[in-house]
Amino acid sequence: MKQFLYEIVSNSKKDNSFDEARRYAKEHEDFQVLAHIYFGYAQLDKTMEMVSYLKSLFPGIKIAGSSSCGEIKDGHLTDRSIQISISFFEKTKIKTIIYDCRDRSEFDNGILMQEMVDSDPYAKAVEVIVATHSGLHAQKFFDALEKCNESVAVFGAAAAKYDDTSDTFVFNEDGISLFGIVCVLYSGEDFHISTAYALGWKELGHSMTVTKAESEKLYELDGEPAFNVYKKYLKIQNDSSFSRNALEFPLMYSEYGVDVARISLKCASDGTLYLGGELRNGDIVRLGYGDPVAILDSVYEAQDKIRLFQPQAIWIYSCMTRMSFWGDDIDCEISPFDKIARTSGFYTFGEYIRIGKKIYIHNATLISIGMRENAPAGIPVMALPRLTQKKMSGEISMVERLVSFIQATTGELERLNKNLAQKALTDDLTRIYNRRRMEEIMESFIKESRQSRDQIFFLLMDIDYFKQVNDTYGHDTGDVVLRKVAGVLKNYMNDDCVPGRWGGEEFMIVARNITKTMALDLAESIRRDICDEDYDPVPELTVSIGIAGMSPNDNILELYKRVDKALYHAKKSGRNCVFFSTD
Repeated sequence: MKQFLYEIVSNSKKDNSFDEARRYAKEHEDFQVLAHIYFGYAQLDKTMEMVSYLKSLFPGIKIAGSSSCGEIKDGHLTDRSIQISISFFEKTKIKTIIYDCRDRSEFDNGILMQEMVDSDPYAKAVEVIVATHSGLHAQKFFDALEKCNESVAVFGAAAAKYDDTSDTFVFNEDGISLFGIVCVLYSGEDFHISTAYALGWKELGHSMTVTKAESEKLYELDGEPAFNVYKKYLKIQNDSSFSRNALEFPLMYSEYGVDVARISLKCASDGTLYLGGELRNGDIVRLGYGDPVAILDSVYEAQDKIRLFQPQAIWIYSCMTRMSFWGDDIDCEISPFDKIARTSGFYTFGEYIRIGKKIYIHNATLISIGMRENAPAGIPVMALPRLTQKKMSGEISMVERLVSFIQATTGELERLNKNLAQKALTDDLTRIYNRRRMEEIMESFIKESRQSRDQIFFLLMDIDYFKQVNDTYGHDTGDVVLRKVAGVLKNYMNDDCVPGRWGGEEFMIVARNITKTMALDLAESIRRDICDEDYDPVPELTVSIGIAGMSPNDNILELYKRVDKALYHAKKSGRNCVFFSTD
């Protein structure tokens, strides 16, 4: 495998620009040629002119590319250029495919790609470059593609752009699309690939729940407009500068144990955020911030993995968030890769990588891809020296201290709130649910039962002659008795059987997904277990239990009246027994 890198700083073509690659092509006519083109100019006609020009210079060449917001050549950022890498493969077969998602759904296109991969026994990797468009959902494409052979690597990026007035686009040797997906299939016994990713952003502040989201649109967090999190905590306004100001503070969450960031690309007037990837209802997110030390540590790990792989060429797909974060120091995290092998790539609106079976859509990450043909030659280059933080060290130290303080106080407040919430729902003496919480659970069970038509039963239990226990042995002993009775009830607690203290010596048990016979058996079992418990110095303790099943038109009040009446009949029947309401 051999790679040549070229940077064109204007749209003009020079015949001698590709002389070295052309000479190599003449000497290796049987090699497969692949060009990656990252266009810093949002001009579709000029893009296809360049494609045609390369096709005329290299007959049979395969091409994959996109618009970008920053180009990488030899491990350095270039600005508004055309970055071209021309790779020669001795034995590897290359296929490029462009899918227009206006003609066929993203999922259906993903199935086509998956079938192509699985039909090739030597398929090793799929590169995916997606046009960034609010109506194009890359996740659906990956939901289908990740059904392919798990050993096949998947990586790629979302096309980017320098300004809001232009469109992103993707292209191959056959065409260009504003609403498409370009794939490159790498196939061959002697083709080898290693992928790595670096994040380094850390969570900050309290957790929030996604309460309304649809694909890449985030409408609400904790029931409020999603934009409010930026306005409230970061004083960021919903104006023309929103995306630039919010860029370095992505929303962080965990997906199957992998940390994922979501950048906000824009904000609608109603507070809806348009993200660089999907969030789902119920996801728990926090604001994220860039920790320079953690970012570099993550990059060093990725560099080490690629270094030990001994690639012949390296590609980097890095998020524009990182470019914004580092500013003039951006090369500190990309230039070391070029000491391993020639490095090219671009800055993106999203990064894709397969980890295990799952294909992740990332933001704020740096994806590095090492490729080679055949076994590695020689030994890996020496481990790269780690850069030191010089001019920013004082600022970073202060930021880290402030962040540490915020995280510590946030953690204390969350623990306190959790304890207060638990206390508000728990009976102080018995440590089981209190009446307030039991009423909430009863309402919930009744609502679910109306939808599922499953039976639910209320069991109201009273300790027989409990006043005599207090009068004879004292209230301290009475409290011990109550705690022991609650301990017995805890043994029956599960998702379908929930006990709580109703008040005084009364306890309520709510049970679902059981029959009348099972409800009677449950009550008898509880009654016996309580009788068998040791309440020393109280010689004996019994309980009476009333049961009522839910009728179609029951509400919580009607159900409670019937179970209370059933308990009354149990007591009238001599206590230490179970009575089922037939009303």
